[in-house]
Amino acid sequence: MITANISKTKNELSRYLEAVRGGETVVILDRNRPIAQIQPLSSESGADLARLSELEAGGLITRPQSRDVAWIRHLQPVGDDPAGQVESVDALIEERESGR
Repeated sequence: MITANISKTKNELSRYLEAVRGGETVVILDRNRPIAQIQPLSSESGADLARLSELEAGGLITRPQSRDVAWIRHLQPVGDDPAGQVESVDALIEERESGR
């Protein structure tokens, strides 16, 4: 574990982030008192899936029912538009009205 005060962390942030990439944990100190910790993100997919299931059970998220991405064709530029652009709001309204 690496410790550093706030000013040193600001001045050498890239160095500390490189250490974090290497698996180290950096504790930030304010007047020799720990106030924050920078650590590598966990890549445990099991924990991520458990968290997603928890959020879904609580009604906070809804996961996609299928991986069908055919709907994206409707957002592609069409030849009728000289600028080759699709109006985002119009596309969202059409999607909402079609129940997709």
